[in-house]
Amino acid sequence: MGRPVRGRQQVVNGILWKLSTKAAWRDLPERYGPWKTVHERFRCWSAEGTWDRLLAHVQQHRDAVGAVDWTLVCVFCRPVNSFTLPVAERNDFRAG
Repeated sequence: MGRPVRGRQQVVNGILWKLSTKAAWRDLPERYGPWKTVHERFRCWSAEGTWDRLLAHVQQHRDAVGAVDWTLVCVFCRPVNSFTLPVAERNDFRAG
């Protein structure tokens, strides 16, 4: 007979919690179900393009009702710690 299937809402809430907190999958609260189940669904849905379709649907709907501000611009920024400094400068940078 197997185990009962986790509800989609519970899994989606777990995924949203994980993404919003940037916590490790293993730190997922028990109320969302086993972290491996939630992670596997996230991985599968990502590979299938489910998240891309969901985003496109939400954007289309929100744009249709005039709720999207297309004047906002997102620019990719590298994290501060992603650039390379000589060792002496790196130590000064961290100290200060």
